[in-house]
Amino acid sequence: MRFRSKSQPRGILSGKEQRRLTLLVLGIGIVLIGFNTIGRTGFWAGIFPNQPAVDSAVNRDSVPGLGPDEFVVGGSVSSSRQAADPDKWLDAAAARRFESSQAQSDSESRIPADLSGSIRDDVIGVHSTESDAYYVALRVAEKLPRSESKEATPASYALFMDAPEMCRGRIWRITGEIRRIENVQSAANAFGVNSLYDVWLSTPDSGNQLVHLIASSVDQRIAAALSRGQQSIPVEAAGVYFKREGYRRAGDDGSGDIGLTPLLLCGRVRYLTPQVAVATRAEELTPWLGWFAATLGAGVLLILWRFSASDRIFRTTRTHQLTALPVRPGFAGVEAQSVSDSLRKMEQEHTDD
Repeated sequence: MRFRSKSQPRGILSGKEQRRLTLLVLGIGIVLIGFNTIGRTGFWAGIFPNQPAVDSAVNRDSVPGLGPDEFVVGGSVSSSRQAADPDKWLDAAAARRFESSQAQSDSESRIPADLSGSIRDDVIGVHSTESDAYYVALRVAEKLPRSESKEATPASYALFMDAPEMCRGRIWRITGEIRRIENVQSAANAFGVNSLYDVWLSTPDSGNQLVHLIASSVDQRIAAALSRGQQSIPVEAAGVYFKREGYRRAGDDGSGDIGLTPLLLCGRVRYLTPQVAVATRAEELTPWLGWFAATLGAGVLLILWRFSASDRIFRTTRTHQLTALPVRPGFAGVEAQSVSDSLRKMEQEHTDD
């Protein structure tokens, strides 16, 4: 008796399976088109017309982990002279004298060569023999144009400490947070400088070490921030690198120690507006994309599971048994016989005949 199955031969998908595969391909295509569309800026501009801003400024009421040579901002800065024109603070004759000496400097260093030789690194403070070079560098930093200040080379703490001779006399742009500030001079001296501020900064690359600035003026907003008790005051300044200076600090055991810090002479220390972290549209949409991807993955897994379950069910049907090959390779019933046994058997049969 012969049986003929009404099912399609294996390897040919049924109409139901073909529809499932078509839907799967269309779904993947729609997902790719969607990703291409949402990747354009104009798409998000229409969905989110007003972008909320997230303030990332940190209000530190206390500063844990301070090193022995670090200071917490305190006190106040008098702002009575800050609004005045810096040109009025300097003696005109002294200014002309130092500007004429500045003309002797080369393109790399703003300090004249005959004055830079008197500068000594790794000594505490500024020695009297360095005063001429000190006030020349301060005059250069004070008269530095704002455009040149913005284009100055960013400061590097490691470079300042490792190669002071290479950095000396060049203009650098430095940013950091004020750790200590003090008005150390409020009257004109013999060099025509009328006001000086002693500023200690902590820069992003200085770790627990400090950078020393001597500035001729400070921004009024710094005084306002100090009066409010603000602990973190970001500032920016451009100045001339003077030397690697030694200073006294408390030390690890509090018994006193000598530390080293780069000394820069600056014109005006400006208040740096804290950076505000803005959440991008991509970050806002990340949860939605995550749920969409999870749903799509679950749908694909469900379709694959249905294919596997349908195949298992088909293997148990009579149709699968009838369409399977009747012969399966195997060695059941096969006997192995050596050549000597075969010859002996042939000899025995010949003898019987």
